[in-house]
Amino acid sequence: MSLFEKILLVSEEAGIISLDGKVTTAKMSYSYLGLPKLLSILKPLYAKHRIYVACIPYGTGLYYIVKDLDSKESLEGEITPLVKIDTLQHQGGIYTYLTRQFLLKLFNIETEEDDDGQGVTNGSKPKESLSPSHPKYKELLADVVSGKTTIEALETEYIVLPVFRGMVAKQQ
Repeated sequence: MSLFEKILLVSEEAGIISLDGKVTTAKMSYSYLGLPKLLSILKPLYAKHRIYVACIPYGTGLYYIVKDLDSKESLEGEITPLVKIDTLQHQGGIYTYLTRQFLLKLFNIETEEDDDGQGVTNGSKPKESLSPSHPKYKELLADVVSGKTTIEALETEYIVLPVFRGMVAKQQ
């Protein structure tokens, strides 16, 4: 089994995660998924599928390593924030944010009702991400593989993630 396939399994098994934190100020209010909760869900899945994941503070950004302990396949890279870091506390917040966002994106994990500034416009609902945890994922994947529909057609209703495209390519 490849590292990519193991990442897909972790994504499917993690499912949709409920938000556990809330920030309220005079100007705004929002909910978020805390890094401790995210890691409490992911770490057992890393062990189950024999994946090593490390996010290491590096300069003003983050260096990540994702390694398959069986095949030795790995992904490595650096993420650099696009903001100026003024204090050590700000830098710590950036590391936490980058780690959480990297893990959510790597494993295509959805959280409950997190519009993250995408809000509804013109009375329409924002597009849903077509991730492995989406209820119609397998059905729509089969439809694209069989030629019943196309990725382009799905993009009118969904945000089609790279993991979906990869599974289509693998099955064709």
